[in-house]
Amino acid sequence: MALSFDTSGAARVNTVGATSTVNLTAAEANEIAIIFTWLGTTVPTVTVDGNAATQIGTGITFASGAQTIRAWYYINPPTSSTAYSGVSAGDKTEIHVLLYKGAKQTGIPDSSATLDDTNPNPFTISTTVVAANSWIVSMARDYISGAHTAGTGTTLRQAGIGASTGDSNGTVGTGSQSMGWVPNSAGEDTAGFIVSIDPSVASANVNTGFFMFM
Repeated sequence: MALSFDTSGAARVNTVGATSTVNLTAAEANEIAIIFTWLGTTVPTVTVDGNAATQIGTGITFASGAQTIRAWYYINPPTSSTAYSGVSAGDKTEIHVLLYKGAKQTGIPDSSATLDDTNPNPFTISTTVVAANSWIVSMARDYISGAHTAGTGTTLRQAGIGASTGDSNGTVGTGSQSMGWVPNSAGEDTAGFIVSIDPSVASANVNTGFFMFM
């Protein structure tokens, strides 16, 4: 089954230690939720309907150590209205959630990468895609001006208060693949996190009970 975008949302509460929550409903079973968080350097707790999401890597800290972007995933999110929540005891938290249909349910992610660029114009982040017919998904944020607009190879899904998220809106090739973001103000320290996700693989067609007589 081919990958496709389902739905997305973003939220931020401007109080240290408060929970940022997005409520979403997956359209079908066996989707994947890709979740990004942004703000201070304290690792937040990210849950889906009260269950822990799985962090991807360790994140990217930038702006002289003041801010961090992290990524998470959650397999088979519920098909009823569900709270996707992020909270950090030491910081404010902005959370972005993107749901995709037709996603592989094991071996996630296909690949991931982070980048801190102190003088981007525009900002381009890449990852080495392994599986054919994958999509790439990313978040970008600069230190001061906040949310970016979509650049080359990027479809914007959410422009939050401080960061933006989007995807390739279609399959990409294997090897190095990139997404572009345009900062609101050129030259500001900008960081991003990119993730590649695989499609589910349908079983090969097998002919049974078929014989050819010559």
